[in-house]
Amino acid sequence: MDTVTVDTTAVRRPRCAIRVAVAEPARVGALQAQSHRLRVAAAVPLHAGVSTVAELVSNDRPLSSATRANGSFRCSRTIGDALRRRFQTPTEWHDPLIRGKLREDGNFALFTFNEYAADSLNYAVRAPDPAGPDPAHLLGTDAAGRDVAARLLYGFRISVYFGLALTLVGTVLGIIIGAIQATSAVASTSARSA
Repeated sequence: MDTVTVDTTAVRRPRCAIRVAVAEPARVGALQAQSHRLRVAAAVPLHAGVSTVAELVSNDRPLSSATRANGSFRCSRTIGDALRRRFQTPTEWHDPLIRGKLREDGNFALFTFNEYAADSLNYAVRAPDPAGPDPAHLLGTDAAGRDVAARLLYGFRISVYFGLALTLVGTVLGIIIGAIQATSAVASTSARSA
């Protein structure tokens, strides 16, 4: 059996790995901060765009509902209209009776991604409020039983539009006041030189 001897003094350790490891935390921190700024800069316009069309994303009424009765196909706004009833009241679309009617052959309703509006309540739910996240309520419910995801979506829209309106008013007022000051400064300078 042959033995092999290895000279360990000939193996070099890379010095640059040690230098990079020492200098790396500061650079990693700067890159993480830049990445965070880019994510925030991308998230705000995305949330503003989604919250602008909040009714198409989160709404307690269906986008369209229809029944197939007597061979006709009708799109309707209330369940009374959909089921050919004369009693035209706002419909509680989460009611188990209404859901059962919509599951019958020929009836359908096209709901939004989140089936709750900012102020809608689900009276047929059995869990106590506030409830945690579940498939029906993505972020859970608040103490009054309202959907938290829908309230955030609708509330973000109001906040963003209010901020944009204030920015626009501040900019217009700043331009007007700056123009007045510039013209009065020019007028006073020309009056002094004359």
